[in-house]
Amino acid sequence: MKLIDLLAVGLPVVADAVGQVPEYIRHGETGWLVTPGDAAAMVEAAWMLLQRPEEAWRMGENARRMILAAHQWEHRMPTLEQAYAYAVERATSRP
Repeated sequence: MKLIDLLAVGLPVVADAVGQVPEYIRHGETGWLVTPGDAAAMVEAAWMLLQRPEEAWRMGENARRMILAAHQWEHRMPTLEQAYAYAVERATSRP
């Protein structure tokens, strides 16, 4: 599963703070970020979420709301319209 899929279904995520991950996981709000390669920190954060189900639920719900708000159709329509326009143009311009 992709990171966005996990967040969209309301799961708090523990992940390395690399690449685009920090754009989606807000430490302590939608999941936990750990130092890349720090396996002990990863285990500790996951264990903490298991020991605090209310906090895990809150983070998961925050994550779900964040992803759904960011990926509403109003935000995605311009890109989708451009993709369709490009496809129609290509399909109709062939000899």
